[in-house]
Amino acid sequence: MSALGGLAFRIMGARVAVWAGKFVPGPVPMSVIESLEDIEVVDKDHGRSGFQISFRAERRGILGVLDYPQLALRTLSPGNRIIIAAWLGVKPAVVMDGIITHLDLDPVNKRVTLTGEDLAVVMDRDEQLVHHTGLTPSWIVLKILAAYARYGIIAKIIPPRVNKVPGPHDGCPTQHATDLVYLERLAETCGYIFYLEPGPAPGAATAYWGPPQRTALPQPALKADLGGQSNLTSIAFRTDAMATTGVTGSVKDPQTHMTIPVKTIRSTRVPMSKGELLGTLSRTIRLGGVEGESWSAAMARAQAHTDRSTDDVVTAQGELDTVRYGAVLRARGTVGIQGAGYRHDGNYYIKRVTHKIKRGSYTQSFTLTRGGSGSLTPVVRP
Repeated sequence: MSALGGLAFRIMGARVAVWAGKFVPGPVPMSVIESLEDIEVVDKDHGRSGFQISFRAERRGILGVLDYPQLALRTLSPGNRIIIAAWLGVKPAVVMDGIITHLDLDPVNKRVTLTGEDLAVVMDRDEQLVHHTGLTPSWIVLKILAAYARYGIIAKIIPPRVNKVPGPHDGCPTQHATDLVYLERLAETCGYIFYLEPGPAPGAATAYWGPPQRTALPQPALKADLGGQSNLTSIAFRTDAMATTGVTGSVKDPQTHMTIPVKTIRSTRVPMSKGELLGTLSRTIRLGGVEGESWSAAMARAQAHTDRSTDDVVTAQGELDTVRYGAVLRARGTVGIQGAGYRHDGNYYIKRVTHKIKRGSYTQSFTLTRGGSGSLTPVVRP
């Protein structure tokens, strides 16, 4: 996919490009790009990510004879696909791959605004009643994702420990929901997650269905209070001693008819700090909705709840200048912090990133989390 005609901004060593179209977007005309004022992209680890692009509404040029150029251009119509990518080196980082859901015109203040959500929106439109007869959970995921191949979606599926074809007494897996909702529910029953991520290249997207993963190579370090090496404009930390939640209950196994206790005592996440145990101020809840559920499925669901609760014990929020930082932060990834002291240094999970792009500036505000205090490593990735 060429960047010609798609150049939006040059920001002191960075380039940002925009493409738009139906299924395979193309470059936006330069006349429209020149009227682009700002871009905001919210990349988050839970729920759909979103974007907003604003243009100056000026009726000039060939496209402005009948209407505002942004409205006359069919590729910018609601329902079409938008791709936003940034170059901070040789390789582009796809910041957003989504669908335009709203178009707003303010002729008094001369502003056209496009709003949209990530590609998951196309999977959450039509409720369906489908029987997935004779298929394992991972094969069901492949079957559903195959319908979206025209969007360049690449499936990354990790089969669960219990990944067998349902027996005659287990019932047939039945979908009575949108594809997105069903994939998320199916993932939850296995203690898994499902999400779509833009990239690895413009025009492609990755669909991940598997266990939460926090073992990828951390992104370049965020540096605070280190003089000329600092790359943050702000950062603040908060510790919540009441964030963690244990789960207790029991389940009557449908095969053995025995009542088996279900209890979680700690997170199974790969630790990022020394204080990962459930604390003295943690809460305990009862496990519900277990009728007809196997012990392994109930335990996976309970453990997933506890794992999620320990994610937010320590939260860091801040902002950086993207050009000075030299990289694009990714939600669901990990990043190290330097210069905040032993208690708060070390690696964190990236929960949310907001990209704000204007002519002459590109900033990223972020929310990072982990399960406790105290760095596990003397150094982080530089």
